[in-house]
Amino acid sequence: MPPRRGGCKLSEETKRKISEAMKTASLRNKNRFSGGDYNWYHAAAHRLFGKDACEDCGMTNQQHIQNTGRRLHMHCQYQQYHKMEPDLWETLCAACHLNRTRKENPNVNGPN
Repeated sequence: MPPRRGGCKLSEETKRKISEAMKTASLRNKNRFSGGDYNWYHAAAHRLFGKDACEDCGMTNQQHIQNTGRRLHMHCQYQQYHKMEPDLWETLCAACHLNRTRKENPNVNGPN
């Protein structure tokens, strides 16, 4: 077994990179324990990037909860759920989310 290197000082930049790598690894591995990545990633995106109103029509989260019983949806562009980047996620109401999804994939069914 090689000897341990004690007292190694890491630069702040190296610490930041390690921290980011750990967060990414944690996000990737989280779905193994939560019972499915789709819901976990959307909930995480809502906590990180969720807004108080639909980015398309302006419906507030409170109005959405009153109308549907659920919070506003999180829409992930390009279906890259594992990427926690603010530019990939949008806050949308149910109607705008369905419209956006249908534009991106015409085969998606849903209420008319």
